[in-house]
Amino acid sequence: MGAADGDEDALARTIAEAADDELALKTGAIVGRYVVVEHLGSGAMGSVFAAYDPELERRVAIKILHERSADESSRLRMLREAQAMARLQHPNVVAVFDVGAYDGRIWLAMELVEGQTLGAWLRAAEREWAEVVEVLVAAAEGLAAAHSAGLVHRDVKPDNIMISDGRVRVADFGLARAGADAVDDARGVNTVTQTGVNSLLDSDLTGIGALVGTPRYMSPEGFLGEPVDARSDQYGWAVTAWEALYGAPPVEAETLDELRRKVITGQRRPPRAGRRVPKWLARIVERCLEVLPDARFPSMTAVVAAIEGQRRRRRRLFAVYGVAGLAAVVAAGLGVAGLAERDADRRCVAAGAAI
Repeated sequence: MGAADGDEDALARTIAEAADDELALKTGAIVGRYVVVEHLGSGAMGSVFAAYDPELERRVAIKILHERSADESSRLRMLREAQAMARLQHPNVVAVFDVGAYDGRIWLAMELVEGQTLGAWLRAAEREWAEVVEVLVAAAEGLAAAHSAGLVHRDVKPDNIMISDGRVRVADFGLARAGADAVDDARGVNTVTQTGVNSLLDSDLTGIGALVGTPRYMSPEGFLGEPVDARSDQYGWAVTAWEALYGAPPVEAETLDELRRKVITGQRRPPRAGRRVPKWLARIVERCLEVLPDARFPSMTAVVAAIEGQRRRRRRLFAVYGVAGLAAVVAAGLGVAGLAERDADRRCVAAGAAI
């Protein structure tokens, strides 16, 4: 058996152990004051259930983390993280209403968003770049708000951006860590050498070995085990933006090891031909994809400002060209009218002379 086979077997065992630790709740189970209605899905971090809030008479989503608190300090840390998410209120972030503990696990009661992910929205129809930018800017504004509250998402990707009734929300802050914890928990990824199948690159592998997040959208510093911060979320947003604009992720790789090598050395595929993406927008996304965090924008707020600045400039240019075009049409019309008037005058003079 080769080293790669051993790594894959170890990875499979870890995934199986995570599945065994998943909490199974039946319909009618009580979590806090919430009544479980149905199981919606599970990820590497936790399981999500639709539930009913009898006090406020509304449906909510309950996310219960797989990880049990090993000790009191760990439990308090996780509760602080959940409370930090609950304090974050922004129209482009899925709201967290309540937090608590159940069977040694932390749970969060969240806004139940019944819509589609950005990935599903992109697959549903051919989208113009201007439509895509509206969604990307809204997601960037949600991330900027989270960063201002001291939170780092650490798993920004199309499946964590929800679109419902024309509103965009960043979802699943279950990987977020407040303050210095985001740095501490991100170390050690530089030992990864697995050579799994391609689908592994798009899976949420948090808690498996040292990986934090989804490899396809992971930043260079995340792969290297260096501290992650808001600029790491910016990188994940940029991978998402590239994929949304060009129809494929910026890094082409078949294995985790190949992906890691290309990401940390900045090897990107060229933009797909035939995609009508403005150069100014491509330049902004490419800057967000820089290998060194310091070479990226200083914040998501700065990313939004750069995009909006270019869009305002385009609107001003269109307005100027529109006025200039209208003036040209009016001038041409006046010119034609003047010629017609002078021609009529000449005909009158000629008629008078004939009389």
